[in-house]
Amino acid sequence: MAAGVDFAGDDILVFKFSESGSIQRAQRITGSGSDQAQAIVGTSDGGAVVVGNTNSFGVGLLDGFIMKVSSLGNVLWKRTFGTSGNEHFVR
Repeated sequence: MAAGVDFAGDDILVFKFSESGSIQRAQRITGSGSDQAQAIVGTSDGGAVVVGNTNSFGVGLLDGFIMKVSSLGNVLWKRTFGTSGNEHFVR
């Protein structure tokens, strides 16, 4: 899996690839503000954990977020961590 940012819409992009490198699924995860994925790590259940920053939800200007995505691309849960300032999560 891979994650990135669509800067035109400030949305998170998540891609799943076949073993040969073909895109099996491309998905946009949107919020009301700016959301940027900085890293993605595959999980043993075929899903992934994505980290980055957001101002779509949370308490500050930009908060660090972590979310779990299922093998089908569904967001299972998401959490933010932050203060009234800016926080970013990277791998």
